[in-house]
Amino acid sequence: MRLAVLLLSAVVGLANGLGSTDTITWGGDNSRSGYQTNHNMDPAVVGSSRFDQIWRTTLPGNYGGDKEKAFSQPLVYTPSTGTTQYVYYSTTQNNVYKINAKTGEIVASRNLGIPFLTADLNNCLDINPHVGIISTGVIDPATDTLYLTSKTYADQSQPNVAQGKPAGRYFIHALDANDLTERPNFPIGLEGIVARNSPQRIFNAGISNQRPALLHVGQYIYVGFGSHCVQYDFTGWIIGFDKTSGKLVEQFATQGPDVPANKKGASIWMSGGGIASDNAGSIFFATGNGYASQLATIPVKGFNPPTALEEAAVHMTIGADG
Repeated sequence: MRLAVLLLSAVVGLANGLGSTDTITWGGDNSRSGYQTNHNMDPAVVGSSRFDQIWRTTLPGNYGGDKEKAFSQPLVYTPSTGTTQYVYYSTTQNNVYKINAKTGEIVASRNLGIPFLTADLNNCLDINPHVGIISTGVIDPATDTLYLTSKTYADQSQPNVAQGKPAGRYFIHALDANDLTERPNFPIGLEGIVARNSPQRIFNAGISNQRPALLHVGQYIYVGFGSHCVQYDFTGWIIGFDKTSGKLVEQFATQGPDVPANKKGASIWMSGGGIASDNAGSIFFATGNGYASQLATIPVKGFNPPTALEEAAVHMTIGADG
């Protein structure tokens, strides 16, 4: 890639068939518009007596005595092995659940490691008390695979212990949508990777926050990172990988090569929204504030962007190799 610059369910009788009402990515598709015509929802349907709650499921996680929390969007998918539709739900305790969309029964679950603790984030309480799976994953219907990320610790033998930011780790997972087992070549550890465009930027999971929803384009999956609050010497990241081999194909830092490593900024948060794509070779995302201040007076043209992509709408193009 190169820079070109508690769970509820409802049902109505008018809904389409099982597979046709699947939602496998944040916002419904890669445009992130949220406009999903496959659900046949309109005021008449919602106002009908046939539109009502059909089940309520309490998630069983109780890490450290705390109830489950979720910041991710539930995904809805009908695996190719059958005709039953399921809801895939992930939580801050690093739990992934596969729930029967008709009955609310939890038919499979998987834990992806002890969650990172907010106690290690110097009173940054935006997500509290656990930082496990925060973003919305994406499902590849061609392979029945759910991709997502988890934040945890290097040492899994110390549950409920704040091990410190240097012990934090981020992993990319690829789970079989049928039984939630891990696919070959996964998980992928990200600690210590070096940005291809800014070699002084080294990925530090302890200070990083993977909030934006994952993007699937062709053979590749793209992941965005920001920070926890506006703390530490952070940069935003776009990390891309091959969906089969797990090979990293992009390691891009939003603070460029001439920005000192102690100049923080340009997180990719987007309130959990997904990195977007036109499915024609481009991806789009937005960044937050920063302190390199290359554009302190006037903006610049998009075809001649600054190296510090702070408070920016960014367009990148996908190369043949991702």
